[in-house]
Amino acid sequence: MAHKITGGVCRVCESMVGVVVGWWKRKPEERPQWVLDPLAGVGPLRFGMRSDQVKAALGGATPGVSQGSDGRELWQRYSDEGVTAIYGPEPQLVAVAVDGMGRPQVQVGDVELIARVPSEARKDIHELAHRQSAAVRVNWSGDPEVAA
Repeated sequence: MAHKITGGVCRVCESMVGVVVGWWKRKPEERPQWVLDPLAGVGPLRFGMRSDQVKAALGGATPGVSQGSDGRELWQRYSDEGVTAIYGPEPQLVAVAVDGMGRPQVQVGDVELIARVPSEARKDIHELAHRQSAAVRVNWSGDPEVAA
């Protein structure tokens, strides 16, 4: 199951921390470290790649699940890598969904995006954008994004 870059512990959940941590597939230090390069790519994946290039960039991985329409791929789930490649009409890579409980860790600038309390990640994203004179807005799903 792919997760957005969200997470956190509330008072009710504090007693369940051991259980919640048990859901994580890998410890943070065992996970690959990827960097989000806005409008360019994330980790070894570059926006604009074809599905064969995505497969090669992920070390020849085979998608476990995929969906297509009219003879083109819409998305491919790479379970072992913990990512889903999402394709546009070209078909070229336009987005990457990351499994926040499996792999990889992702950061933009000096901001860690995975396995964080959402309000802390939002605050850090806003501060990063301010330092770089960029505007931050909230998208339709409530996540912060920086306009291109």
